[in-house]
Amino acid sequence: AITVWIVSLPATYLHMQKYDMSLNSIMIVGVLIWSAGMIIETVADMQKFNFKNNLNNSGKWIDTGIWKYARHPNYFGEMMCWWGIFIFSLPFQSGLSWLTVIGPISITYILLFATGIPTLEKKYNERYKDNADYQTYKNNTNLLVPWPRNGLKS
Repeated sequence: AITVWIVSLPATYLHMQKYDMSLNSIMIVGVLIWSAGMIIETVADMQKFNFKNNLNNSGKWIDTGIWKYARHPNYFGEMMCWWGIFIFSLPFQSGLSWLTVIGPISITYILLFATGIPTLEKKYNERYKDNADYQTYKNNTNLLVPWPRNGLKS
């Protein structure tokens, strides 16, 4: 519960504002980042759900769709959503309200270094350690950012 509260600080802060909420360019950038993140996360989750529910894929890893370009695109989308909300809130930030940046920093840290990616990478490394195809996929696919293979390594 504390983690959810911390991560949602920018959104909570926005709801407390009584300012004119007319859109400006910074807010539009925040909305665009949030929207892109939501699309990436939703597409990634739907593709993985469909992949896992296909009995022909039992014991396999997903390397199709957006997963062809990143091993954890759903986490990338999740982070984009929270950073988008924070960016949207920037015009209203002043004084201590800047501490709401702890929200997107927290989710980024959790997914990159705590329970997100490290847990899954360890699980997949153990499960597919002797699988040459998986090792090729891992070595040629970005960790986080959906980008063409052999492009920017994340």
